Amino acid sequence: MAMKNSSRFMPGAGIDIVYAGALVFMMLMALYVFRAHVLGHATFPWDFQGGYYAHAVARLRDGSFMAPPLWLPWGGFGLPGHMSLQDGTWYLPQYLYAAIDGYDLVGATRLQVLHVLLASLGMFALCRSFGLSRTGAFVAACGYLFSGSFFSNAQHVDIVRGAALLPWLIYALHQLWKHGTAFWFLLFVLVCWQLIVGAYPGVVVSSGYLCAALVLILASRKPAETDMRLSRVLLIGIGSLCAAALASVKYLPALLDVANVRQSVEPAALANASIFSTLVFDYDVAFLPNDVTMRDLFLPTALFYLAAIGVRRDQASVFGVVAITIALVFMVDIGWWQSLVSMLPGARISRFPLSDFRPLLHIGTCLLAASCVTQLVRGDTGTMSRWMDRTILFTLVLLALAWYGLRLGHTRPSLYWALASTVVTALVCVAAIKGLLRPPIVHAAFFGVALLVLAHGRQHVLTNARAWNVERNDTIERNLYGDTLRNLVSIDRFKALEWRPARLVFNQLPVVSKRELIDGRYQLGWVTEQFSAFGYENFKFMPALRRLYDAARTNATPRDRASLDWMLRRSAILVLPGPGEISKETLATCKQPVCRSPAIPDVDIRMQQFRENGAVYEIASGRPFFFIENEAMYPGWASFQCMKTDCHEGPDAVAANGFLRGWPMPAGHYRLITYYRPPGWMLASVLAWIGAGIALVLALFLAYSRMSVRRDPALQREGT
Repeated sequence: MAMKNSSRFMPGAGIDIVYAGALVFMMLMALYVFRAHVLGHATFPWDFQGGYYAHAVARLRDGSFMAPPLWLPWGGFGLPGHMSLQDGTWYLPQYLYAAIDGYDLVGATRLQVLHVLLASLGMFALCRSFGLSRTGAFVAACGYLFSGSFFSNAQHVDIVRGAALLPWLIYALHQLWKHGTAFWFLLFVLVCWQLIVGAYPGVVVSSGYLCAALVLILASRKPAETDMRLSRVLLIGIGSLCAAALASVKYLPALLDVANVRQSVEPAALANASIFSTLVFDYDVAFLPNDVTMRDLFLPTALFYLAAIGVRRDQASVFGVVAITIALVFMVDIGWWQSLVSMLPGARISRFPLSDFRPLLHIGTCLLAASCVTQLVRGDTGTMSRWMDRTILFTLVLLALAWYGLRLGHTRPSLYWALASTVVTALVCVAAIKGLLRPPIVHAAFFGVALLVLAHGRQHVLTNARAWNVERNDTIERNLYGDTLRNLVSIDRFKALEWRPARLVFNQLPVVSKRELIDGRYQLGWVTEQFSAFGYENFKFMPALRRLYDAARTNATPRDRASLDWMLRRSAILVLPGPGEISKETLATCKQPVCRSPAIPDVDIRMQQFRENGAVYEIASGRPFFFIENEAMYPGWASFQCMKTDCHEGPDAVAANGFLRGWPMPAGHYRLITYYRPPGWMLASVLAWIGAGIALVLALFLAYSRMSVRRDPALQREGT
């Protein structure tokens, strides 16, 4: 026994030296694929270098974790922060990495690579939590590492985060159910909170369904004491509410302003057989519709094979089947079916059901595969005829799929790897089922299957490298931006600006194509404090800013076009006797920083500072007046008026000329401090503090209760 325990890599953790070495090998395999990203020679494509990176820079450089910028003036004519749900505000790893190494494009790339590595470890831990063998857990972890959840959607940071955190969330929830301790409660709240603020909204919805399904499965199995079951459900419910309260600072303003945040796009769903073929074949092919990266289902073929032949009624298999079922319910795109599904809670939040619910398909398949391996290595095969029937049937199914994939036009290497994986896995399974291999050899054989999974996954991602691998170096950045991004993002963006720079306009408005969207000057507008006339949040989908988009089109009214042209200039103020219609001639002739109506020549107004969340003006006027900024109007703008002795609430902004920001001002000599507060911001802040407080108090109570049980022998006997 002493010799056996001495081989433990982590005492009590259930990981010995052999499996620790296997996990290290798996991670080294991933680092080999990502070597250029880690060394700073490559990055992820498209959106990753656009809004995801630029908005994160704005959040990290222009604010703090406790006080992020709430208004983003640098892109899209100015944008409320709560519209940018995908930038990782309050996502702790992003802030920690920025504090340690600086958040430039290389740092952002390395952070995403780290997420992929942690995801595979999370799958290993989840399988072990369900009591599956280390060999099965290792096979599942290798498969999840190279799943379509990471490589095909590499440009979408929040989708990668969600897929990486989801196994850890389910793991923490499962451990909380089993142990009910303060540690697992806090870990569950932490991971749940971070997934809500860091993941794509649709992935948050799919994660909620998966967690609810696990709780129902656990609660349906009668425990020793009914009270324990009720207490666990209550504990998980309170933890979920605490996490939601912590995340309310991000989501409550968006929920209260849902009419302006909603974006209408064509859904990416499982609509045809060509998408289904990406289970085992390429996804970067011409015949897939629209954005191919939203439609890859890939897992190494061996996992689908193992998942199909080894289903049983243990907890892991039941949960795996339920996870796959939930995924298919939301992913299948059939007219009448989607109409029914759209009535389910959260269904309309998911813009891309296939990519949002795909992690559930992958997690469920990995759990079923790990359960199958566990049965085979432990010799728990039951009725041999059942196993052989499934083996023969699914071998034929995969062969038919391979033939169909070849007809569709997938590459031959994909076909060869799918066939090789099917044949090798089938041989290993048949040998294990018939007892042709001794137990140690069975473990070694499935280690070989795990290596085959890694090799198949590596081949798949390298075949589709265009969708996740883009060259990057300092020379490219200097040619594009004038300097490296590491140098540019270190600029002190809090320096006072007397006047906002002119907006950076690239190509032609309206920007409607992806090629224009990913123009490198878009990032340049953020990192060098220039203003972009178009941001990642394509404002043509947002009612509050739709008129700006319409004004950029050739059929715009002359007045709207004049207002748009005025907004593209450097900071400008138009001072008028009062609100009212403004002619295009008035805007066209305003060439100075401050333009005054002849009716009020005695108004003196000067900008002292321009910041993300507002501006500071020095005002002196003998009469009330009205002034307009060449900035976008959005509900939530307010002000303070500061005299020599005190400050008090000033007027709120109003819409001028439809989409410009106007301010009705009283007479006097004062400082005007404008600021933006989204709807529900104060309530959300209070809810976040309440959620944190409840979580800490309940954790202390759980810790105290556990200590009391340990100290009191009578309570220990009662608990047993």
